[in-house]
Amino acid sequence: MGGHRGRCAGFVVFAALVVVSGLAGCSGAQGASGSGVGPPASGSGSASVSGSGSGPSVSGPPTVTASLDAAARARIPEAARAHTPQGAEAFARFYLEQVNQAWMVPDPELIRPYALASCKTCANYVETASSLAHDGLRYDGSPSELGPSIVMPSSSEELTVVHIGQVQLNRRIVHADGRVDEVMPRVPGETEVQLVWEDNRWTIVEIKDVQ
Repeated sequence: MGGHRGRCAGFVVFAALVVVSGLAGCSGAQGASGSGVGPPASGSGSASVSGSGSGPSVSGPPTVTASLDAAARARIPEAARAHTPQGAEAFARFYLEQVNQAWMVPDPELIRPYALASCKTCANYVETASSLAHDGLRYDGSPSELGPSIVMPSSSEELTVVHIGQVQLNRRIVHADGRVDEVMPRVPGETEVQLVWEDNRWTIVEIKDVQ
């Protein structure tokens, strides 16, 4: 993977940061997730605002077809299971933290079950984890750190929108023997996570940079 990871502008730059010429490149979404070394204080400094007002226009809620197996469901924190704005916020943070874990282990199955197949950024996250595993590489620490988050007033009944501060951390991508394959720079940013409630759970619809 060394030397062929693409770079994108912005914070979601992350997923595509590692997704490279071998992977899918940049889909316009950023990447990164919270602190993998230890989960950042979820909700720390965060404020939730229940959505009202005109949110992103959608013809209807995306259809969630895949069901979660017992292991995937068990990983979801209790706070992220509530059908409330705060529950959506907690799930968005949980997902980004799972991305951290998926790139450190690495294991794409830690994130695959929680997003729609149409989420391009999520597909990049999964592909990055798969590529890291295939190439015998991993992040030597949490790829990113989460900051304050908020449920946006633009959220609607069909779609909940959460903004999360996120910093891509200065980490190394290493081989099993410790050799460094690539060094990632520190990049601050903000991420937008769109979620839908269906089948009695939250699912990620899309993730993108906040410009």
